[in-house]
Amino acid sequence: MPRSMPREVTAAQLSAMKERVRANPRLSAMFGSLTLYLEASEYEVIQMMVNGGVWSGPVPAPPGGSGSVEFGLFDYWLNNPGDSYPLQLLVWLWKELIGPLPVTQIDAQNYQNLWNAVQPGQPGLVAADGTWFSESTYGGLDPLWAVAFVDYVWTYTDTEEYVAPFAQNPPTVTLSGAANSQVTIGLVGDWGTGTYALGQNPSGPAQSVMDAIVALRPDYIIHLGDVYYAGSTTEEANNLVGMWQPAYAGKSFTLNSNHEMYYGAEGYYASLANPIFNLQSGTSYFALQYGNTRQPGGPWTIIGLDSAYWSNSPLIMNGSIQESSEAGSGGTAQTTFLNGLVRNGLAPENTIVLTHHNPVTTDGSAWVTDSLDNNLWAQVTAPGALNGTPKAWYWGHVHNGIVYPNPNKMGAKMYGRCVGHGALPFGDASELKGAPSSQVQCYNNTPNPNASPLMKNGFMLLTITQTGQVTETFYQQDGTQAPWVKTNTYQLGGTAGT
Repeated sequence: MPRSMPREVTAAQLSAMKERVRANPRLSAMFGSLTLYLEASEYEVIQMMVNGGVWSGPVPAPPGGSGSVEFGLFDYWLNNPGDSYPLQLLVWLWKELIGPLPVTQIDAQNYQNLWNAVQPGQPGLVAADGTWFSESTYGGLDPLWAVAFVDYVWTYTDTEEYVAPFAQNPPTVTLSGAANSQVTIGLVGDWGTGTYALGQNPSGPAQSVMDAIVALRPDYIIHLGDVYYAGSTTEEANNLVGMWQPAYAGKSFTLNSNHEMYYGAEGYYASLANPIFNLQSGTSYFALQYGNTRQPGGPWTIIGLDSAYWSNSPLIMNGSIQESSEAGSGGTAQTTFLNGLVRNGLAPENTIVLTHHNPVTTDGSAWVTDSLDNNLWAQVTAPGALNGTPKAWYWGHVHNGIVYPNPNKMGAKMYGRCVGHGALPFGDASELKGAPSSQVQCYNNTPNPNASPLMKNGFMLLTITQTGQVTETFYQQDGTQAPWVKTNTYQLGGTAGT
């Protein structure tokens, strides 16, 4: 990391790159909406600064649209790249392949105000979604996020086809537990940070979280995706495979994610070739089954889906499991896979879905969708796919632990859980604190006294019995049960949502 990128590109190469974006509807849509996305993202940073008391002068009007605060400084950086080669390269690529730079509403004074608030010894700022702005590793001002952005742009525009082919041999794995009557699964999301100092923890939370998971001795461990910064082959080797417990070789699964797509999933697929993840058969989607195969609707089934590969949203921030224009390359393979399970007797109410991306907005107020047809909820539950509402859905992507009510704000009877607090630093999310109980039941607001103003990282343990009873327990990075949420039990099968 980063990719090997020449400092000079011939006119012929540049022309080919432009034609690649122009001729591909998916790429045209992705990059055509990127400017508005970044402008909306910047406004979320401005709101954070206003709320944190560090914004000076009039507050600009919102530009409209939706974004993500973690990319909210790229408007300013693109217009003020300084002597940063990754940013200079990104500016050049942007002007040549996308068009005019996005307009920034952050001036030099306010950028300095922000910088002053995130210096060593300062607590930094916490955005509404909990994103932590600091110059520390993985903080909002970490310069290596810019390198990941360059990887993303180069991956999708260069004519050397950096995006790995989509593997289409999904396995159906029969699970077995150490105890005859149940199977236990550790779920952790957004964990691939590697070792980095955070607060008084010199090795960072990822190692602590993994140690805590292993101490509970689950039968299997599933990572819900995200290896940082861009899921390169080196980062996958060091931050995922290299830190995984060897005792869980052949007992582990990992999902694809937006960050891993910034390197074209090359690193992700390389990690699947490791014996640790051999049950996946080199494929980013799969079915795990447990229980009595003679029961109506078949056995209890956990379906892991790749919500990143086929997304055409800016920076792969909204999930999708399909792309009809790429049907010949596997763009409809996951829908076909789901439909095949249903035709073989799978009932949605016997099913748990796993994705990296969230089908529900962070505050629980709506389904995540956009004008480019990235809509996980509609795609997964549609006739011809799962054909109904799964009993439960677990995801990462949002860096927090969140429990949504059942039924949720949209009326779906489903146990929705975010388990994206595996290792990235995050603070107390004000938009979750202010959300009504009809949208958010509870969320991780347990302070980490060794890394103020951050919250404790953590994970979840699922226990599934032969009779389909599921118990979900959130744990903290020190292995203690999370105080912000009670252990919950629900029953697979029967009426959806009961």
